[in-house]
Amino acid sequence: MKKGLLFLAVLLMGFTVKSVAQADGEYYLYNAESKCFLSQGEDWGTRACVDKYGVPVLWNSTDGSLKFISNELFLFETNGTIYTDNKSTGFSTVETADGYQLKSTLSGSFLTLQAGTHLRQIVMPTADQSAAAVWQFKTKTERDAMVAAYVTENHANVATAAGLDVVAEDFLNTLSTA
Repeated sequence: MKKGLLFLAVLLMGFTVKSVAQADGEYYLYNAESKCFLSQGEDWGTRACVDKYGVPVLWNSTDGSLKFISNELFLFETNGTIYTDNKSTGFSTVETADGYQLKSTLSGSFLTLQAGTHLRQIVMPTADQSAAAVWQFKTKTERDAMVAAYVTENHANVATAAGLDVVAEDFLNTLSTA
């Protein structure tokens, strides 16, 4: 009898406990493969794209909405395109080893990255989960630290491209005293 009740309790727990993959809050969505953040751009600034700086979104795990703080509108899917300026489509998260895939609750498609028209990648839907982009939810502090590191990284890349054998810190000191 006790084993039966224990089994029933464990079984019910599996149905009543809702696991939220990512806590609600303000985030920057980062794609490590492209080394870019979710942003707004392309057609009149309304298409979902990625860039080095990104824009913050409010994630709501209850309805899966991603609300852009900059314009108070949502990430949504329509006619095979992902936009940033309308009502929410709603997305669920599919956990991976490196972050989350975002799956549209409207079409069941996943968000992926494709070449855009203005030297950046745009966010598009795909039915192919293996082609889905993996996103990491970054806090403002995490995002700001990554952006601050760009200066050092860019100077180091310039030094390497110029064939200079200096470390980034020495290069920055040379620039500031020149």
